Amino acid sequence: MSKEKDTKEKKKASKPNRVALFFKDERTRFILGLLFLFLGALMALAFTSFLTSAGKADSAALQSGNIYGVGANNWAGTFGAIVAEYCINQWLGVASFLYVIFFLRLGYRLFRVKPLLPLLPILFLYAVWSIWISLACGFIGLYLFEGYQTTYIYWGGHHGYDLEQILERFYQSDSKQS
Repeated sequence: MSKEKDTKEKKKASKPNRVALFFKDERTRFILGLLFLFLGALMALAFTSFLTSAGKADSAALQSGNIYGVGANNWAGTFGAIVAEYCINQWLGVASFLYVIFFLRLGYRLFRVKPLLPLLPILFLYAVWSIWISLACGFIGLYLFEGYQTTYIYWGGHHGYDLEQILERFYQSDSKQS
């Protein structure tokens, strides 16, 4: 009985994992690499277009809920206008460009069949830097543009703006106590 159990366990251990084989296949990595390169290029195009005058009209159309009726001025179309509005204004601001770089880098590594081992530390590093850049741009944008009243772009996104407001209130309440 134990011999049968040992042979079954050996067969299980020696049988390669299908998911691992799928991602080790050169064709799969090539196609995923192209997909990530395309996604990174599309996001770069959408974000860059959003920072031009096209973003002001798209932002206003999105806030009024009429983006499909009016049409988008973004170089990446309606999809690009929506992604850029949410990533730049609603999420992390111009720090979202770091994720464009991450997708392009990931696509290149998959495309060229390079090892992906340091992928998680790199993603963690990009996440930390995007939070810091968002916060710094929240401070800079608030003081350069007098409370975001003169521009449609939240340079630090709502993340940076909200964190800046929390830190400002904390600093003011701390200075009143001393």
